[in-house]
Amino acid sequence: MNENRVHNRLPIKIKVDFTSDDAVQGAFSLNLSAGGIYLATQKPLPPGDTVVLQLYLPSLDGPVEVLGEVVWSNA
Repeated sequence: MNENRVHNRLPIKIKVDFTSDDAVQGAFSLNLSAGGIYLATQKPLPPGDTVVLQLYLPSLDGPVEVLGEVVWSNA
């Protein structure tokens, strides 16, 4: 498979909570790059959905909150 990625992905597993349409889900990241994060979720969201992510980084005491958009989903 030919992947033309702008940013290199780093395999990293961190806890992530995310909110979409006032529903909160928990997930774990599979990899992370400067351009995005790949999450393993129970209920995939459709592309175009806006999400608020809370990333639990091991070096910080609390979560980092970021706004994101679903750009790819694999049901």
